[in-house]
Amino acid sequence: FLVLSHVSAIGQFRLNTCAYASIGYVPRVKSRTMSIEFLCTTTMNKMTLLPCILAVASFISVSAVDETVKTPSSDLSCSLDPGFDYYHGDLEPRIYLNTSDAADCCKACQEHPQCNFFSFMTTPQLRNDGTVGGQYETCWLKSTDSGRRPRENRISGSVGRVPPSPRPPPPPQPAPPGVHRACSGANDPTTYKFCNVSLSWDVRVKDLVGRLTLSEKVSVMTARHSSPVPRLNIPAYDWGVNSIHGDQVACGTHCATNFPLPVAIGASFNMTMVQALGRMMGVELRSLRLEHVCEKHLAQLSTIRTGETHSAPPLPDACIGLDTWAPNININRDPRWGRNWEVASEDPHLTGQIGAAYARGFQNGEDKRFLLGVLTAKHWAAYNVEADRKGFNSVVPRYDLAETYLAAFRTTVRQGNVAGIMCSYNALNGIPTCADPVLNNDLLRSAWGFDGYMTSDSGAIDGIVSGHKYAASKPKAAAQAIAAGCDIDSGSVYAGNVELAVKLGLLNESTLDAAIAHAFRTRMRLGLFDPPEDQPHEHYGPEVVGSAQHHTLSLDASRQGMTLLANKPTARKQRALPLTKGQRVAVIGPNSDTRTLMAGGTGGGLLSAEVVCKNASNSTDWWCIQSPLDAIREWNGSPELTTFARGTTVTGPLNASAVADAVALAKNADIVVLVLGGDWSVEHEGMDRSSIELPGAQDTLVDAIAAAVGPSTPVVSVLIHGASMDIGNVLNKSDAVLDAFYPGMFGAQALAETLFGENTPGGKLPYTYYRKTYVDRIPMTEFSMATAPGRGYRYINPTDQDILLPFGHGLSYTEFNVSCTSTPGLVLDNRGADGNASVDVAFSVQNVGEVQGGETVLAYWRPLNRTNPGGAQLLPLQRKLFDFAKVATMQPLQSTTATVSLSVDNLVQFDSTGNRLSLPGDYEVILSTGNRTREIVLPLRLDGEVRILESLPHGL
Repeated sequence: FLVLSHVSAIGQFRLNTCAYASIGYVPRVKSRTMSIEFLCTTTMNKMTLLPCILAVASFISVSAVDETVKTPSSDLSCSLDPGFDYYHGDLEPRIYLNTSDAADCCKACQEHPQCNFFSFMTTPQLRNDGTVGGQYETCWLKSTDSGRRPRENRISGSVGRVPPSPRPPPPPQPAPPGVHRACSGANDPTTYKFCNVSLSWDVRVKDLVGRLTLSEKVSVMTARHSSPVPRLNIPAYDWGVNSIHGDQVACGTHCATNFPLPVAIGASFNMTMVQALGRMMGVELRSLRLEHVCEKHLAQLSTIRTGETHSAPPLPDACIGLDTWAPNININRDPRWGRNWEVASEDPHLTGQIGAAYARGFQNGEDKRFLLGVLTAKHWAAYNVEADRKGFNSVVPRYDLAETYLAAFRTTVRQGNVAGIMCSYNALNGIPTCADPVLNNDLLRSAWGFDGYMTSDSGAIDGIVSGHKYAASKPKAAAQAIAAGCDIDSGSVYAGNVELAVKLGLLNESTLDAAIAHAFRTRMRLGLFDPPEDQPHEHYGPEVVGSAQHHTLSLDASRQGMTLLANKPTARKQRALPLTKGQRVAVIGPNSDTRTLMAGGTGGGLLSAEVVCKNASNSTDWWCIQSPLDAIREWNGSPELTTFARGTTVTGPLNASAVADAVALAKNADIVVLVLGGDWSVEHEGMDRSSIELPGAQDTLVDAIAAAVGPSTPVVSVLIHGASMDIGNVLNKSDAVLDAFYPGMFGAQALAETLFGENTPGGKLPYTYYRKTYVDRIPMTEFSMATAPGRGYRYINPTDQDILLPFGHGLSYTEFNVSCTSTPGLVLDNRGADGNASVDVAFSVQNVGEVQGGETVLAYWRPLNRTNPGGAQLLPLQRKLFDFAKVATMQPLQSTTATVSLSVDNLVQFDSTGNRLSLPGDYEVILSTGNRTREIVLPLRLDGEVRILESLPHGL
């Protein structure tokens, strides 16, 4: 290199340019010749091309030996550490740079006086069609290399100011043991009928249960630790993987795919997508089980569970089972409930359709002989209060019980054939749900035909004694729960008390046998007692977990949940959104740089970074997740155009200095993006809110920013949260408001795509937004939906002063025209042969705007008779969702047709005893895209006679 610099006719500047350009390509060269040729032909003329190639080739041949690159302008050097990230030591304020490669990142570190180390990251950017459309590159400047950890998409390194830390040898990685299977060797199927695959499940289960001793029966009834029966070659089994928005288990070769939380899924109104997400979870769970993966919370895989505290290690072969404790199909009843992020909607029909779609996807795989997995719908029933939840008694009128709280479960059981149910902590009208034989046996199994297994929620059996005081002792509580149909105890009560309950005569062993039969029949339906060789479900490789196809599905779910709440004209544009790239954007607000909330954080039950990000160093190391700030910076172009100030924390008090910093930043911006909302300190399992105000000092921050920038600078607000909150001030002071909810691992990308117009928002609100004064008018413990002022869109007057935004609201960047194509005058008759006739309502949808987009058409009915058959004291039914149509993305001027269907079974009302009634008379069908001023209203007449289609059992 030095010789060339003396003998070449090249000027010193040009030679240095050639050498510097080559440095940038060393870490990522696939073909060094191609890179040299490209660099030299773009930086040299023909006369200097050959010396340049020789110089660069000489340089690379030396640097390739020790991966050390000398810079031409400094004595510092770039020592690369490919495949590793340095987690700690970010320079403050955190410095992110948009650099093209690791050498650029190294150069930036050399030029920063406090920088000793650096970490460079590349992240694929997914297009709408699932293909990779380039990549994001990000550089972190570091003061230390502590926290070194393996990362496939990172190149870290040192600039030589300080020596690197000693590198410990990697620990050996033992091969995972195989999963022990029942009937896999010593069991002769001619002797052990439960292993004879030619027999029915019922015969096999009866044979197996008949062989168990009393103590063996008891040992298999505890969730997370159903013990093995060695003498019959039956392995242990772990009941209850958490899969609220992806399988929440430890990573195998790859990590399970994370997707948006249920509230965002509800906003999509897309059941095809929900079923695909269910299938994805089932396939990934099968694959991870074959890798012998355990749940992240190994301490919870215990022999004895006391309440919700778990300490014992897992037994061999007890790692993840194939049943998941999801989805939560309770209703978003009250905006103060701490788990509203975990449920899809305030509407029972939508919630039930989501439950059924998840069940079809998760349970029905490619092998029709067996279940792919077992979905366990929860929490059965009328569970909606966190305070004192193991002792709380839900007092629910029979009218509301049938019309609201049981409806989604009925749909999930009857239409989805769900194979698992979880009984809840609460009592229902005085009886703990896990100990209620009428609820579980008479209604769920006998009337609805449920044929799966039932588990308790964690510690709920103990609550029968300690919380509800319904049983005087734990043996009595165990006997009551088993007799009431609860087969599995997520707790310690069964393990220590069932045998005693039988010996004391509190429980018949035949009743115990029925519970065990439900559990073993479920395991057999999964194929776990059949040879695996010809079962496709037993041959999913690690590559299906976190695959590109699954990541694309997750990203699509994030896109479809984006819900545009407001989009006003501005001084420079017809509408504030979408944004134009290349402007000065100030990203401000407490959720601007969150990664935890994107993926669901710890709010999603047991979710932590270690189950989402491969090789995460701890539960908060969300290295694989982009924050909204990261994504906006990437999409806006040059990174220096996007600036950041937090302004306030989610719940913290006013910090005048932080607000002043945010205001100063906003004044120098062309656009302000406020990222606001909640977090797990505001809404989480075990805690309800007392207020639905926007938390902390966020409204004050909004006021300060809006006042400082005036009308010339658009303010766009983004909400990241779960439950309804009073955003009246945000709506008033913002030029546009986009609701992202908790949008999943690709949520930041979907958010940025939506802000910049790559994704046209199409979500609809799955619940009502209220003003803060609404909760002063109705107690949290009131379970009547139709008592004034009413709960949800079905009962509250649409003109009520406390409604901010109604259920179903959602705007788009384009415009749609919906027109009815059905013959006017719809007629149904409830006297047909099966008594469940239906009528289709056809309509056309045309994109009459200027950009592509999809639309959701919601279909409601309402009775013209305004008297509620549930009682004169109840509010009348305003309207009720019976179907919806998801119209795929259309180009401008493109149109399509769709239909919704209304059956006699959906056109039902309820009386005070919970009877499901078909009431002849006049009704209206309403087609809506969320704007109540542009709805299509069609008359409907139901002919026939008053009929009771279904009754609630006595005793509920």
